[in-house]
Amino acid sequence: LAQASAAAAGTAVRRVIDLGCGPGNLTKFLRAAWPDAHIVSVDSSQEMLDAGRAAAEAEGVDNVEWVKASIEEFESKEQADVIFSNAALHWVPDHAKLLPRVCANLAPGGVLAFQIPDTRKQASHLLMETAAATCGVDVSGVRIPRCEEDPGFYVEVLGRLTDGGEMGVNTWSTEYSQMLTGDNPVADYT
Repeated sequence: LAQASAAAAGTAVRRVIDLGCGPGNLTKFLRAAWPDAHIVSVDSSQEMLDAGRAAAEAEGVDNVEWVKASIEEFESKEQADVIFSNAALHWVPDHAKLLPRVCANLAPGGVLAFQIPDTRKQASHLLMETAAATCGVDVSGVRIPRCEEDPGFYVEVLGRLTDGGEMGVNTWSTEYSQMLTGDNPVADYT
């Protein structure tokens, strides 16, 4: 969110879209970053939207529109100055097709900011299929939600969408190490 705020600095942000908003955990932070913007919070789960709406009302966060739609099907009524998504796009396959659709909702000079957990090399995720097979469960037809591409893929795809080079692309990867404690710390954390 800090990177999105910095990228949009100097821009009159009137409309912010939060794709995959879940229970609205970040809505108050979006409001703090852009106090005058109309926020459109999008999720495919009505239960998540209801929880987000209730939390926003309890915290006094106003001017939020709650829209039930999948990320891959959502189309904004108006282009947004900021499109934000945290830990949601990895649930949607085929980012080569998704990102142009998402960017079509972005106003000229707007900011697209998203975070995808990249669990492809984490032992917990690498061993899922092995663990399932050990239990006699066939998961070969199951799509395990994860980042499917390296950062360079996003530079290439988003780079093709720039309007004459005015829209820059900034990507990075961060790996966090955490000390987990307790009787079953990995299960408790995940």
